[in-house]
Amino acid sequence: MTQWRIILFLTAILVSTVLLNSCDPGIGVVLSNQSSTDKKVEVHYPTNFHYIIRDSLTVYNNTAPDSIKWKLHLKTPVLSKDSTKRTYTFVLKAGRDALVEKRWATSAPTYGQVFIIDNKDTVELKPKSKQFKKRPRLMLGGEWKYTIKSE
Repeated sequence: MTQWRIILFLTAILVSTVLLNSCDPGIGVVLSNQSSTDKKVEVHYPTNFHYIIRDSLTVYNNTAPDSIKWKLHLKTPVLSKDSTKRTYTFVLKAGRDALVEKRWATSAPTYGQVFIIDNKDTVELKPKSKQFKKRPRLMLGGEWKYTIKSE
């Protein structure tokens, strides 16, 4: 009888582990414009990264509370895209967050992804970067967030 309990216990642990990992939403990369002006953002993808051609990006009002922020999303159009250079550009309005990358069932975003803001500031996503702040959520993935502030 005790052998069956051990087998059931181990089976329950195995099934719950598989379910929790398969439902992991992964991680996202968010650019947050907390400045008072709109910013033109150019996104560059590394060569080893699966490039997705987009027509629009999901943006959020960064003044909304986190509990409802992700429900109040809008779309912003991609201004230009170049599949050979692996780049696209869009305008990030003041007071908005843009979800520029999301990966499902993964624990880390693609490092080396480059963002150019207003054709002057170059930001690169690096493992030990102090520019991007990681906000993990237990069992809910997380986000890497870069904040654009007023000059």
